[in-house]
Amino acid sequence: NPALYPGRHNVLLSLRDAHRVRMKANNEPKKTTPNAMPATPRLSESKVRAAAVLKGVWPTVFQVGDFTTVVKKIAVTAASLLALVAVGYFVTLGVAKPISTDLSVIGQGKPVLVLAYENFSPAGGDALNRLRQVRSDYESRLDFVVADLGTPQGRAFANRYRLVDGQAVFLKQDGQALRVTSIPADERELRNRLESQLAAVE
Repeated sequence: NPALYPGRHNVLLSLRDAHRVRMKANNEPKKTTPNAMPATPRLSESKVRAAAVLKGVWPTVFQVGDFTTVVKKIAVTAASLLALVAVGYFVTLGVAKPISTDLSVIGQGKPVLVLAYENFSPAGGDALNRLRQVRSDYESRLDFVVADLGTPQGRAFANRYRLVDGQAVFLKQDGQALRVTSIPADERELRNRLESQLAAVE
């Protein structure tokens, strides 16, 4: 009875009004802002710089053509490099081919040029390299042999013809010595000297 409990009646009315307000709020449609755009996340400074670099570099990478063209150019370049390496290898192999130390070829019907050579000697090493540069042009007419001064046989041969490191002796087909000579540093002079010696025995 409201007359008996006026305070309780007022509390009930307040609760009922609050409930109606909540219900009304829940039933009303939510207002949305027309053409609202979602918020764009802000990029860090490092990401902005990276994007700018890629934007400038990426088109440049493919200015040479599509991916297939790039692959073809890479393949051609690689093949060319391999060919150059192969040519260099065979040229080096021909130049670096060791000269025989077999002195038994002397007197076997072919002229022989014997170089007195000592390991790790600048004079002998330079002379040996000069002979290697021209050997391929004369091998059919002349045998090239090294008398290794580090071996008893090589020392004995050098003593017989009084050779010092870096000197050579030109021997005829029958093994007779024709001339003791140095090995010229100039390639043209070396070739002229070999031609002169060969002309004397051929």
